[in-house]
Amino acid sequence: MPRFFFHLWDTKAFVPDPDGTDLSDLIAVRHKAKLSAQEILADGQRRGEDRSHWTLEVRNEADQIVLTAPVSQAAASAAEPHPS
Repeated sequence: MPRFFFHLWDTKAFVPDPDGTDLSDLIAVRHKAKLSAQEILADGQRRGEDRSHWTLEVRNEADQIVLTAPVSQAAASAAEPHPS
């Protein structure tokens, strides 16, 4: 099963996902991105932080970007895969 890495960019830093997640396909990647983005926004709200401007970047094992979206967009929709 392919492994995907869900990295985050905030306004000051890059937050890598060193472990990644095994997912079957891009549909599963989009679903995981949506859930992750919702958790990031909810955690930010609890802490009084606006994280809507953060960016979620998903890469495959070959380090190719397969999805990129602002966290606010990814939370609201399934986000769009990165064009090949």
